[in-house]
Amino acid sequence: MKDDVLYMALITWHSITTPQDPLLPSALHLYESTFEEIVREPLDVLLRGLQLGDTIRPSAFHLLIAHDEHQRVVALTIANYLSRANRGFIVYLAVDPAARSQGLGAQLIQQLELLLQRDAQLAGHAQLDGLVLETEDDSDFERRRRFFHQQGFAQVPNIRYHQPALNPTTEVIPLHLFVKGSPGDIPTLIRAIYEEKYHLINSIPLDVLRALEARNR
Repeated sequence: MKDDVLYMALITWHSITTPQDPLLPSALHLYESTFEEIVREPLDVLLRGLQLGDTIRPSAFHLLIAHDEHQRVVALTIANYLSRANRGFIVYLAVDPAARSQGLGAQLIQQLELLLQRDAQLAGHAQLDGLVLETEDDSDFERRRRFFHQQGFAQVPNIRYHQPALNPTTEVIPLHLFVKGSPGDIPTLIRAIYEEKYHLINSIPLDVLRALEARNR
């Protein structure tokens, strides 16, 4: 428990913006140890997001981390600003097991929102319209649902949503969508996810994503 408290006392927030960042290997270790292959994107996709940088404005890619005084990454989030929907899309959210139950997950979302608010302003909006995330229906779903609810998210009801295959060895999977803020037009939001995240960053062909849109109806 003392180590967990130490994490909280000495946390530093940092945005990784280039593949050369010395903290990237520690971030990737947490990423790979947290997520199973079926929901884990290849490392080259994350590197592409970093390499694209400001070239994709008004869209944006973020890899935000929290590290301790030993330069060990204890929390991270990978997210996109969707300019078409004026929303932040949280793709991944991870906290080191040794640092959980200390409020890092909530702080991570708060810090990310500050970055996304800046994205919204750069895109010409007064403020960000909200956040969206996708999550799988597994044995840990109820715990995540409670956490998301505590952070102001609500599950989108009566919607079919499919995440495209992230790896050559995985398949399309149905997921739940959660939003923070007014849901707005859900089909438009999903199209923004597909185009500004999965096409722009993952390089998934648009015809594949249009076929998924049809399956969502």
